[in-house]
Amino acid sequence: MALAEKHAEGRIVSVLEGGYNPAGLVSAVLAHMQAMRETAIPS
Repeated sequence: MALAEKHAEGRIVSVLEGGYNPAGLVSAVLAHMQAMRETAIPS
Protein backbone atom coordinates (compact mmCIF):
# COMPACT_ATOMS: atom_id res chain seq x y z
CA MET A 1 0.00 0.00 0.00
CA ALA A 2 2.85 2.36 0.80
CA LEU A 3 4.46 1.62 -2.58
CA ALA A 4 1.17 2.32 -4.33
CA GLU A 5 0.90 5.63 -2.51
CA LYS A 6 4.47 6.57 -3.38
CA HIS A 7 4.58 5.45 -7.01
CA ALA A 8 0.99 5.23 -8.27
CA GLU A 9 -0.98 7.98 -6.54
CA GLY A 10 -2.43 5.39 -4.16
CA ARG A 11 -3.87 3.19 -6.89
CA ILE A 12 -3.61 -0.52 -6.40
CA VAL A 13 -4.74 -3.66 -8.17
CA SER A 14 -5.68 -6.53 -5.95
CA VAL A 15 -6.30 -10.02 -7.32
CA LEU A 16 -7.57 -12.98 -5.37
CA GLU A 17 -7.63 -16.30 -7.20
CA GLY A 18 -9.74 -19.25 -6.24
CA GLY A 19 -13.29 -20.42 -6.13
CA TYR A 20 -13.17 -24.20 -5.99
CA ASN A 21 -14.43 -24.24 -2.42
CA PRO A 22 -17.17 -21.63 -1.82
CA ALA A 23 -16.74 -21.62 1.98
CA GLY A 24 -12.98 -21.27 1.63
CA LEU A 25 -13.41 -18.47 -0.89
CA VAL A 26 -15.61 -16.51 1.51
CA SER A 27 -12.99 -16.84 4.23
CA ALA A 28 -10.19 -15.84 1.84
CA VAL A 29 -12.05 -12.78 0.54
CA LEU A 30 -12.81 -11.58 4.05
CA ALA A 31 -9.19 -12.02 5.15
CA HIS A 32 -7.93 -10.31 2.00
CA MET A 33 -10.21 -7.29 2.43
CA GLN A 34 -9.37 -7.01 6.14
CA ALA A 35 -5.65 -7.01 5.36
CA MET A 36 -6.14 -4.30 2.74
CA ARG A 37 -8.16 -2.19 5.16
CA GLU A 38 -5.60 -2.52 7.96
CA THR A 39 -2.77 -1.36 5.73
CA ALA A 40 -4.61 1.53 4.10
CA ILE A 41 -2.87 4.88 4.30
CA PRO A 42 -5.13 7.57 5.76
CA SER A 43 -5.82 10.52 3.45
